[in-house]
Amino acid sequence: MSFVRSRYRTSKRQRGSAMLELAFSTMLICMMALFALDIGVALLCYGNLDRTARDATRAAAQGSNRSEAQKLATAAMRNFAMPELIVSAPQVIEFRYNDFNGVPPAGQSPFVTLALQSRVKVPAPIFLFGADIPSSPVFITRRYTFPIVRLSIDNVLPP
Repeated sequence: MSFVRSRYRTSKRQRGSAMLELAFSTMLICMMALFALDIGVALLCYGNLDRTARDATRAAAQGSNRSEAQKLATAAMRNFAMPELIVSAPQVIEFRYNDFNGVPPAGQSPFVTLALQSRVKVPAPIFLFGADIPSSPVFITRRYTFPIVRLSIDNVLPP
């Protein structure tokens, strides 16, 4: 009879231990899934901002003057709009149009530099041992520089 009781107690302890292990592993897997979600959203927004900055700078390099270049860059930025719930619209933090008034110094070429910044709201903030990761929005910045190239077709073709 005592053999049956000890066997019953052992299996009950094993079930409790298994439940505790399951609870901890489930909590760990949920935290890893939330972290993966946060990283995925941040990478998605980073890629979108990178494409936006690249294409807007490339479009601005086609402008014949500063105001036209700004209009072309703004028009190109509209193509990459994302939902405002996750990421804010890109803000231009630097716009440099340097064409050297048509006469660049030796060894220099005219260029356009555009820097964009966007604010990403992390969908699942992680609270780990009292630390809020992240407690504020994450800012992503991308900067591109493209040369201004103007070709004169008249000089290329023979008469």
